Amino acid sequence: MTSKPFNLHLFDDRIAIERTDSGAALIISRSVPEAPLEAYVDERGKVSRETAGGQLIPVDALFGIYHLLSGPYMVLVTDSEVTVALGDGIEFRKVAKVAVLPLIKNNVPLTEEKQADEDRYLELLHLAISSHNFYFSLNHDVTQTLQRLSGVSPEDRVKKPLWQRADDRFFWNRDVVGELVAAKAHEWIVPMMNAYVDLRQNCSAGSHRFHLLFISRRSRHRQGCRFTMRGADEEGRVANFVETEQALLHEDGRQTALVQVRGSIPLQWHSPVSLKYTPRVFFGEAATGQAAARKHVEELVELYGPEGVVFVNLVNMKKDEQALGIRFKQAIDELQSKVLRYVWFDFHHECKKMRYGNLAKLLQEVETEFQKQSFFARAADGSVTHLQKGVIRTNCLDNLDRTNVVQSIIARRSLLVQLKEKAALALDGAHVLETPFPSFEKVFKDVWGNNADAMSVLYSGTGALKTDFTRTGKRTINGALQDGVNSVMRYYKNNFIDATRQDALDLMLGRFRPDPALPSPFLYPPATQGKLSSFMTKVFVILVAVFSIAMVLKPEEEVLPQLFLGSLLITFLVLILMARHLVTKGGKIGKELVAKPRLVPEPYIYSFYSA
Repeated sequence: MTSKPFNLHLFDDRIAIERTDSGAALIISRSVPEAPLEAYVDERGKVSRETAGGQLIPVDALFGIYHLLSGPYMVLVTDSEVTVALGDGIEFRKVAKVAVLPLIKNNVPLTEEKQADEDRYLELLHLAISSHNFYFSLNHDVTQTLQRLSGVSPEDRVKKPLWQRADDRFFWNRDVVGELVAAKAHEWIVPMMNAYVDLRQNCSAGSHRFHLLFISRRSRHRQGCRFTMRGADEEGRVANFVETEQALLHEDGRQTALVQVRGSIPLQWHSPVSLKYTPRVFFGEAATGQAAARKHVEELVELYGPEGVVFVNLVNMKKDEQALGIRFKQAIDELQSKVLRYVWFDFHHECKKMRYGNLAKLLQEVETEFQKQSFFARAADGSVTHLQKGVIRTNCLDNLDRTNVVQSIIARRSLLVQLKEKAALALDGAHVLETPFPSFEKVFKDVWGNNADAMSVLYSGTGALKTDFTRTGKRTINGALQDGVNSVMRYYKNNFIDATRQDALDLMLGRFRPDPALPSPFLYPPATQGKLSSFMTKVFVILVAVFSIAMVLKPEEEVLPQLFLGSLLITFLVLILMARHLVTKGGKIGKELVAKPRLVPEPYIYSFYSA
């Protein structure tokens, strides 16, 4: 942008946010701290013209309005960068910098305790926004696939503002722009999408020339972290739901694209942390879970087409993952739908000892549905020649590492179909893992490897596992070592950091709104730091007790250093045994030590941690 699309004029009694293209202004009063805000649109721009002066803040977009303890704040996008530039002036912009502006000149005075909470809320808000990649556009609906955009009527493009055409699932700031909606400030509402977006220009695959546009859109519904948000809610919305679109923008003006989705197993289940390395899986009521699965399936069929959904389940056929897989299959079977297919492919079993060529067996299993679902295609003149008529939905336990590998081989196969490379479509181990175009294959693997890391960091806290395979087509020693490091980091973050990340998400998405009349949510559950310090105190007591016993048994002064070192060694061994117990069993101590979400905890939180 050569100039910012909005100019914010800050005065003592009001804020005027002027559109630089039309001069129209959104006026917000700064004198009323209570919700809803006093806001209206001055279409003629009279207010802006007559109130020159005041502090001027150039702005790229408005993110949303948050009501905290002392009053309302507006989050402004003050800087952004173009990541995708297509024809007709279409841009995808990535949020680079935000500012949080108090909307009321004299905010409500707070007690010391309430002010501490207010500071904490602001920290959480900054944490959530800064740790997510947000994309937006002022002239293009970034939340919609090419196929959905092709179905928007010219009348709707003209009459409906951008936010009303956005896909609600990927409109992350929807619940914090309500007051702008009420003020009919349509031109000031900019949908923000959390995603991984990549554009690789001037790709070559044999005689084919195209740009590769890749978008993984993350749903705002049931959004959270790996162990704080699992399964489905009562409306069938699942955790970690991602819609991935891989589009080819051909040199001759044609467009082709494939859409896949991933998401948590659509039942009511959870696996809360307790320091156990692999937390146990617990299930909600079967009837409630079945109802959630039905709603989830119905939405997928409605959104993605009449050829239905292929559910590719990659979880292990043993232990808790097997129990999940069995219940998942039962849920799909009970729906008795002809447009649903359930395929259980035990990824770890089939691909153990580096036998990734066995993924060809999975492609053979879904080949009929893959061909029926087809892909989206639009001719250079804008006419639609193909529609994708269904979707493949892939999941593993976390919908990250295994899922990304499988989605990449499906995407590779669809790309070859779109390019009409029949010679490369043999369903054998070699062909499913490589295209016959080495230079493009490197680009393809890099994009999918980046996607794996981007999706994993936001849900698990670290980069993805198995990305050496995604990026190179084989497992490596360095890749295995990096997986080990990431696994350790995941364990730490999942047990001690993710609760704060979950709180930050709940606040940013508008699921939690602070209430000055209620006690601080940070008082319960008890602070993890307090539990840790209590735990360390017990360790110190053990050390003193062991040393004291040793002194009684052998009180000679000359052996004091040896006694102290021996006491340290015994205490260390006790700690090792305790740590081994916690990692393998969890238990009451583990439940007390781990951090827990405080703002909008899932119902299971109370029952699990109080048991």
